[in-house]
Amino acid sequence: MLIHKSGKLFIQLILNIQNIILFTYTNNCLAKEYNSIDSINSLNEKDFPNEDYNNKPYFAEIMSNVTVQVGRPVKFQCVVENLGTRQVAWVRKDKHTLLALGKEVISKNSRIDVSNHTDKIFSLKLDPVREEDRGEYMCQINSSPVIDQSAFLRVTVPPYFVEDQTSSDTDVDENDSVSLRCTARGFPAPTIEWRREDKESIDALSPSSISSSSDNKNVRTVQGTFLNLSQVRRQHMGVYLCIASNGIPNSVSKRIFLGVKFPPLVWTPLQRVGSPLNGEVTLNCIVDAYPKPDCYWMKTSTRQIILDNSKYSTSITSNSFKYEVTLTIKNVDYQDFTSYSCVGKNVLSEASGTIVLFEIPRPSTQRAVINSITSPPSKEVTKNRKNYLGNTKNSLNSDSSDKEKLNFASFKTNSYKNDIPSEQITMQTEDGVTTTDDLTESMADSSSKELITSWSIGFLIVSHLMITFN
Repeated sequence: MLIHKSGKLFIQLILNIQNIILFTYTNNCLAKEYNSIDSINSLNEKDFPNEDYNNKPYFAEIMSNVTVQVGRPVKFQCVVENLGTRQVAWVRKDKHTLLALGKEVISKNSRIDVSNHTDKIFSLKLDPVREEDRGEYMCQINSSPVIDQSAFLRVTVPPYFVEDQTSSDTDVDENDSVSLRCTARGFPAPTIEWRREDKESIDALSPSSISSSSDNKNVRTVQGTFLNLSQVRRQHMGVYLCIASNGIPNSVSKRIFLGVKFPPLVWTPLQRVGSPLNGEVTLNCIVDAYPKPDCYWMKTSTRQIILDNSKYSTSITSNSFKYEVTLTIKNVDYQDFTSYSCVGKNVLSEASGTIVLFEIPRPSTQRAVINSITSPPSKEVTKNRKNYLGNTKNSLNSDSSDKEKLNFASFKTNSYKNDIPSEQITMQTEDGVTTTDDLTESMADSSSKELITSWSIGFLIVSHLMITFN
């Protein structure tokens, strides 16, 4: 009976020892809760017997909100007086996350670092800052009651385009409608502005609606995510700039090419072009088309395409949908006097324009000479001289006067468009060469003599009549 009672007492003693151990372990676990934000609020003054209760901790400065661009470092600073044996904790308040306690970083974030200068200035640094770091940060002291202060981190983000929500280069048929889109993000939210790269007005040449909200005609810029064009024409073709900005350097822009498809149109500034033999001449035509056309020259009669060689050379220069096509012909001969076709061809259609090349006399640099001969010009007379003297039908004879010969030479010269001034026309006789000036003077002297003789005869007749009547 006594043994039985002793056993019960022993068991009770063991249970009491277990309760004491469990109580101690529980207290230790509660003490470890200082590492969480909830345990900081549960601490009280009796846990710090060495604290000077007449000098409680306080914040000497107010934390300031910080604005920083994404990718750069940022630092929060907390200034505390009378901290004593207390500790400073850093908390992400909006997400209820403990970041650091004292000198230890709790969060598993390699970009976070904590430091302190003496026992008054405590810092929390993030480097580099990410967009998700935007929020409210708190500096907390585990006093009783707990005191804290917080500041807001504003992370700015330069504008950037969302590629899968932004238009790329676009082709559209003439007279159709098209909507160009630009989507940009950033912080603050960016604004979108449209303009033409060539600085021309938007919708300057057709009554389109160029805004998702209103009609904008002949404007330099358009605001909004969308640029809507209706009844587009070839004059709408070009590069449009989508510019996104939010006040954070730098603004960004995207080039979007709008192509307006239409069949070729060919026009020739000159439909007839003249050239002398053995000369060099250039033919020009303009081709309007999109998509880009194949442009070439060919002889109209044979439909033979002209390729570049020592005699022919071609060139093409373009500006938007306009193409200037040239053909240069060197050492022009009789076979080159024909018509040429300028051809423009794309996937939609084909068009051509025709230019006729004809012969013109080569301008003469020699003095025209008229021979006093009765027979037709000999075979040795040059071609140019034949132009001046004419053929055997119209040749001058020896009985013709000098004045008739001069007029005939001038007529022949002008009829062949040689444009030789009269002072350059000479008359060749057996006595030598007489210029037109000498001929004019001689004719003037002859006329004067005839006039004086006529007056003298008239005067004698009048005098004789007066004497007779008297």
